[in-house]
Amino acid sequence: MTHLAHERNPSRVYVLASAAGRDDTPAWFGNLHANRDDLTVEFGTATASASVSAEVLKEPLRCQIFAKRAARYPGFATTGPAPRARYPSSR
Repeated sequence: MTHLAHERNPSRVYVLASAAGRDDTPAWFGNLHANRDDLTVEFGTATASASVSAEVLKEPLRCQIFAKRAARYPGFATTGPAPRARYPSSR
């Protein structure tokens, strides 16, 4: 199990591959996309797998989701690489 930075709305979960601020993309991000149509998502005791898939977000949605996360958790925006870093994000 891997705990991930994420944002949710009623129909989607957005996962941010920030690698806790390191310059590299986390290994799980590659695994996610290698198996993008065979995923299971768990939140507490709730599990979803039947209609879960992954895609890399394009601009401007990627920036909007990151900004939403940073607004809720200000430390998220200030840790890690320079602000120009473009963390991959999936939904």
